[in-house]
Formats: sequence, C-alpha cells, structure tokens
Amino acid sequence: MDLVEWVAEKLTEIDPLDHSPFVVVSNMYASSGRWMDVEKVRGAIGRDGLRKLAGWSSIEVDGVVHEFGSRDSTHQRAGEIYALLHGFQSHSKSMDSLQRIDQVVIIP
Repeated sequence: MDLVEWVAEKLTEIDPLDHSPFVVVSNMYASSGRWMDVEKVRGAIGRDGLRKLAGWSSIEVDGVVHEFGSRDSTHQRAGEIYALLHGFQSHSKSMDSLQRIDQVVIIP
C-alpha cells in the first residue's frame, strides 16, 4: 500500500466525514497517470456519499475583502468577477501558446 493511501486512511479514521485526503490521493494518482487508481478512489468517495466541497476565494480591492464561491453567481459583483477571471484564462492560454512556440520544428 502506498504511503499516501495509508496516511489518507489514518486521517479518515480521525474524521470519517472528511474525504479531502482521498481527493488529494486521487489528484496525485491523476498527475502520475494512474487512471485506474483514480477511478477506484473517486468511486469509493461516491459510494460513501461524500462530496467535494466547493472552493471559496477572496480578493481585496481598495481595502474591501470580497469573498465568492466556485460557480457562485449571488455575489453583487459576480459579473465583474467572472469577466476578470475569463480575461485571466484567455491571457493564460495565449501565454501557454507563446511558451510552446520554441518547441515548433519547421522542416523546409
């Protein structure tokens, strides 16, 4: 048994309702391409009736802290927040494309 799995099981013994250790295990498996293990862990989470909690973020603008949740549209400035995030995403994707341009091989 992997050390990561062992730690996740021990943490779950401490708090059986907290499935976050298994989310970490699943993400580690995914990053190393162990897709069968990913499905096994995520299936176990689903069978136990546990769900991943939505993420929350905060940002300070002009001394005011704004908090918003993942896919939360109830914030009074949700439109502005999502427009800004979309801009970040677009910029990030274009930067990723530029970074890969040095990997292009042109054969005459």
